[in-house]
Amino acid sequence: MKLYGPMAKWWPLLSPPEGSEAQGMLIGALLANGLEAWTSVLELGCGSGAVASFFPDSVKKTLVDTSQAMLDLCAQNNPGASCLIGDMRDLRLDKEFDAVLIHDALMYMTTPADLEAAIQTAAAHCRAGGLVLLVPDLTQEDFEDGSTVLAGGDGEGTAVRLMEWHWDPDPSDHCSLAEFSFLIREDGQVRAHHETHVLGLFSDSEWRAFIRAAGLELEPIVRPPGIEIGAAYLARKPTAASI
Repeated sequence: MKLYGPMAKWWPLLSPPEGSEAQGMLIGALLANGLEAWTSVLELGCGSGAVASFFPDSVKKTLVDTSQAMLDLCAQNNPGASCLIGDMRDLRLDKEFDAVLIHDALMYMTTPADLEAAIQTAAAHCRAGGLVLLVPDLTQEDFEDGSTVLAGGDGEGTAVRLMEWHWDPDPSDHCSLAEFSFLIREDGQVRAHHETHVLGLFSDSEWRAFIRAAGLELEPIVRPPGIEIGAAYLARKPTAASI
């Protein structure tokens, strides 16, 4: 996928870090409100690290992605963070964290086995009493066939525009398709690029079942008015006393 490799340099225009402030602050608040002490966080599939850049400076951040190009952006957005190459399905760091976050990178888990493995990885890295927060873009119940997203911006002598179009050719499986079409202006020339991403699509009940199967206990999420977060699941890793 060129979007996370050769085209990663366009991310600051496609999705400026400041555009993630509300979501980053909300995610940070959800984790802080559920923990007596929040000093460390692991984010799997961190991408450009825009969300994590709005976490408190007192929190030690370990940020993981499969793309070195995206991790380079992540390091710029999160000075001092530990930025590591890794796959959320099989990563094992032999460390535990107060909180583990997986954001919209979850959408690239396209089979039940992949999604279950990612949630198991999150649980394995969460300390007893800590929190796992899963924030996929949507569930099957939320999916709208034909929905579109427009994005892009202008830089110094450059510009990019994106149309993202979602559709589901086979509603009986766990996948949908996202068509990404770009117009890129650079050096006085405009070129077009298109690529198709296969995304996972699971029901709310499947999400909850996988979370419980990982040994995590679901907790309610209280969303502040006026802030959208979409589908989200907050779960706690039990302590020995609660088992």
